[in-house]
Amino acid sequence: MSRNVDEGLRVAYSLRSSFFYRKLYELGFMRLLEQVEELQRIADSFQWSDRAVWGITASTWDVVTGAKLVPVQVFAHPSVLIQQPPLTTYYRSIAAIPQKGMKNLAFGTEAYERGAVKALLSSARAEELTILLNTHISLIIDSSTNFTHEDLIALLYASAGVQIDGSWRNAIGAEAEAVVRRLIVSNLVDGDYVIGLVNNRKAALPFNSAAEILELLPVVYTVRLRNGAFITFSSEPDLSLYSAVGRLVAAIEVKGGKDTAGALERYGAAKKSFAAAKRDNPDVATMFIASCITPEVESQMSSDPDFQLRYNLTSVINDEQARSEFLTKVRTLLGL
Repeated sequence: MSRNVDEGLRVAYSLRSSFFYRKLYELGFMRLLEQVEELQRIADSFQWSDRAVWGITASTWDVVTGAKLVPVQVFAHPSVLIQQPPLTTYYRSIAAIPQKGMKNLAFGTEAYERGAVKALLSSARAEELTILLNTHISLIIDSSTNFTHEDLIALLYASAGVQIDGSWRNAIGAEAEAVVRRLIVSNLVDGDYVIGLVNNRKAALPFNSAAEILELLPVVYTVRLRNGAFITFSSEPDLSLYSAVGRLVAAIEVKGGKDTAGALERYGAAKKSFAAAKRDNPDVATMFIASCITPEVESQMSSDPDFQLRYNLTSVINDEQARSEFLTKVRTLLGL
C-alpha cells in the first residue's frame, strides 16, 4: 500500500512541475515582459499628470523615477488597460492581487486577461482598475526600503506561482493525460511520422515546424501520420489509435489521481471506456496508465480481460526504459 502511495506522490510532483512550466506560457506570463518592453519604447507618449488621482503617491513616484524605472513598467495607466486589457495580468501581479481579489474589490477581469472579450474596457472601468492596482503597488513600494527591476520580476513570478498553484489543485488528471499525449507526439515528431493536425473544431490545423506541432497540442484533436494511421484525443478513451483504414486498434486511458480512495472509481471509469471501445472493435488493444493502483484494483484488473496492457505512470514519465517500451508499443500498434 505504501509503495503505491509513494509512487502516486512522486508522479504527482512530476506532473506538477510540467504543469507549472507549461502554464507560464499558456497563461501568457512569459510574454508579459515583452509587451511591457514595447510600452517602454513609447513611454514618453503616456501622460501622468493625473497620477495622484490614479492612486500613485508622491513618495512612490519619487522612488520609481529615482530608481531609473520607467513609470509604465510599474504603474497601471488607463490608456494601457483600454488598449491592451490582457496587461491587467501584469499590473495585478505587481500589485499582488489574485483574480479572485480583483473580482471582490472591483470586477472580474479573467476574461479580459485572456483576451476573450472583444469589447474594450470602458474609460470608467479602466480608471477603476488603475486606481485599485496603483493603490496596492504604491503600498508595496512605500513599505520597502529599495525597489528595483528585480523586485518587479519577483512579484510577477510570485503571483504567477500562486495563480498556477490554484489551477493545479483541479488539474492533475488533465495534466497526466497532457504529458502522455506530449510524450507520444514528441516521439512521433522525432521519427518524422507526423504529416497533419486537426484542431478541436475538426478543421485542418497548419503548422510550419516540428516545434510548432508540440506548441499546438492543447488544441489538437487528431494527429495524422505518414502511413495513413492517426491518433485522436478526446475522452472515453483519452487517446484512440487508428490504423490506416480507419479501424480502432488501441484505446488508452490515463489516470493521474494519487489518492488511494479514488483508485476504484478511476478503474471503473476506465472499464466503461474500454467496454465502449470493444463494441467498436472487439480486438482493440486496451492500455491503462495510472499513477496509483491499489492492491484491490490490481487484483480486479488481473482477471479483467478489458485491461490488457497496464503501465505505471510514474515509470512512463521518469524511467527511460519503461517510457521506451511504452512508446515502442504505441508505434507498433500504429503500424510504424
